[in-house]
Amino acid sequence: MNKFISHSLSLPLQSVSAVLTLLNEGCTIPFISRYRKERTGGLDEVQITDISELYDRLKELGKRKETILKTIREQEKLTPELEAKIRACMDSTELEDIYLPYKPKRRTRAQIAREQGLEPLALAIMKGGSPNPSEPTVTDRREVKRGEAPPNLRSQGATHVERLKSLNSTRMSKPSTISS
Repeated sequence: MNKFISHSLSLPLQSVSAVLTLLNEGCTIPFISRYRKERTGGLDEVQITDISELYDRLKELGKRKETILKTIREQEKLTPELEAKIRACMDSTELEDIYLPYKPKRRTRAQIAREQGLEPLALAIMKGGSPNPSEPTVTDRREVKRGEAPPNLRSQGATHVERLKSLNSTRMSKPSTISS
C-alpha cells in the first residue's frame, strides 16, 4: 500500500512510510509537518494530508473488497480469477463495476408474493375476478411458512403483484420525454 501511495502521489517511499507510521502513532498532520520534517523528508502539510486521505480511501476500499468477496463466496460464484481481479482493483468505481453482476437484487413485495405462488391469483384479479371471500383469514404472520401464504396474505400478495404489473405496463406505454 505504501508503494501505491508513493507512486500515486509521486513522493519518496521512505517519506510516505514515515508519515503513515507517525499518523498510526497518533500524531496530527500539523505536528508532523512542523516538528517531524527530518523524518518525512521535509513534506509540507498538503502532501501529508494527501497521504492521509489516500491511505484512508485505500483502507475503506480494502474493507469493501472483503465484503464483496464474502458476498460472492456465499453465492458460490467466486473463481480464483475473479478474486485476483477484485484484490488487484485500486479504484472504487471499477470495483463496483466488477461486483455489479453478483450484487444481490432487492426483493420486492411482488417478488415475495410470486415466490409464494400468488401470480395466478393476481392475474385472475386483474382480469376482473376476485379472490374467494369465503376463505378464512389469518392475521398472525408467524403462521406463514416459506412457500405457503394464509388466505388474507395471499390477497395482499396478489395485490402487490397486480400493482407491479400495472406500474410496469404504465411505464412501458408512456412515451419518454427529454427536456433540454
